Amino acid sequence: AKAAFWIGKTKLEQGLTGEAIAVYQETILQFGGDVLQDGVDLIISEMLTLYRRLKNEDRASLQADLQASLKDTGSVTLKLRLRAMLAEMTGTANELGRQLNVELDDLTQAPPPVLAVLCNAAFEDKEYSRAAEILDLFQTRYEESEFMKAALKLRAFELFETQQYDAAMKIAEEAQAI
Repeated sequence: AKAAFWIGKTKLEQGLTGEAIAVYQETILQFGGDVLQDGVDLIISEMLTLYRRLKNEDRASLQADLQASLKDTGSVTLKLRLRAMLAEMTGTANELGRQLNVELDDLTQAPPPVLAVLCNAAFEDKEYSRAAEILDLFQTRYEESEFMKAALKLRAFELFETQQYDAAMKIAEEAQAI
């Protein structure tokens, strides 16, 4: 998946946005069911950036393609990735985060973009009950993920709210180092 990320970046530099999006979509569908495929997460970030630059008709087409893929897949992890991506595209990520917080008892199949959606919604609601659990997942499974910042922020604010200032500062320093 990481190789496909760089192939897509090359196509973008060549002005071949449609081809880059096609490579990215194919890669997400092929490898997105594996929770540990961090290359897919890089592609999702890139796709969200690209999405903002697309014309409205191209945005609608991409959303329709992703919705169709969501309906067609049986993979829990791929479904979660697609739901998070679509929610980010439509501005409904916090609503999805709240919904997933109720739906997902076990977060081990939730990849980093999904965990970030959970963290951002929880942060908005000042709901810190899963902050330590999510940060632990990032630190043990996804320590290189750019999405870890959301978990660090949530945990730091939880520690600050409970007046554990030294621990909160340690987390804040870790976040700055990323």
